[in-house]
Amino acid sequence: MLESAEKFQKAFERLEDHDTQYFRDFCLGEDKGAPTSLDWEFARCFIKFLKVFFDATLKFSGSLFVTSNTFLRHLCMVHSQLQNWCNSKDIFLKHMAENMKKKYDKYWGSYQVINPFLFIAVLLDPRHKQRLLRYCFALLWSEDKANEMTSRVINTLNELYYQYKVIYFANVEAIDNMHFANDMPADNDEIDADSLFNSGYMKLVNETDGVDNKTEVDQYLMESCENPNDENFDILCWWKIKSPKYKILSYVARDILAIPVSTVASESAFSTGGRILDSFRSSLSPRTVETLICTQNWLDSSSQISLGEMVNNMEELETGNVNLT
Repeated sequence: MLESAEKFQKAFERLEDHDTQYFRDFCLGEDKGAPTSLDWEFARCFIKFLKVFFDATLKFSGSLFVTSNTFLRHLCMVHSQLQNWCNSKDIFLKHMAENMKKKYDKYWGSYQVINPFLFIAVLLDPRHKQRLLRYCFALLWSEDKANEMTSRVINTLNELYYQYKVIYFANVEAIDNMHFANDMPADNDEIDADSLFNSGYMKLVNETDGVDNKTEVDQYLMESCENPNDENFDILCWWKIKSPKYKILSYVARDILAIPVSTVASESAFSTGGRILDSFRSSLSPRTVETLICTQNWLDSSSQISLGEMVNNMEELETGNVNLT
């Protein structure tokens, strides 16, 4: 709203000179007057300050794309911007940044309070992998913590990998072993020397491969990263294509990348009119939703709520194709 109004500063100033009703409306408020040039300077300062949080909120609360793999990047941007503003020579901007930094530290200041799955989601982004983790950890906390935290995230991913291997592929391996046992002759006398030698050697090969071979996690991390500047990169499509190669790890990626950073869309959090409930998510209880809808209907009996229209409006807002008035 401020960004749209700032473009029409001269128009507002002319209204003050030519439209008595405009000036009279402002005199009824607490400020007792139309916006001054200093007010417009403050507005521009607010625009610069809030733009960072606005962009991050749109990314965090998106419902048409994956959000878990991008949260750390935007968190670092907010952190760095707050640090710069806290050292600003602009007293007004510095005061706002210091107050915001206290709230930031409360919710995001310590890595112990952040869900480790969100770090794994960054690791599962083939454009960045562990190099983005190290860079962000160094910005957020310290260089000493960066390597330690990165190793901890990789170890957590390995634990998930082995758990998924047991859950999804233990039965498959048992069936394969059963087929292999059924294929072997019951009497060793029926096996010729060549077959006996080959079976013994292959058993040794399989045991050695099980020790020396890299896991899917190791292979994934050793491969070169995709283009980090590709704005049209589809991470879900990438894992779908790579699923034959990373049979177990693709299951992990499927579940981790499905985690939304925000459980409520930003429009629903800040407005009770027009977007009370959408088809993607809502943390409101059914009773609260019913109360909000009934209250809206009582206040404006002519309004009709269309769930389809709400979803379309939300999609347009998230893609940036709508002009707010």
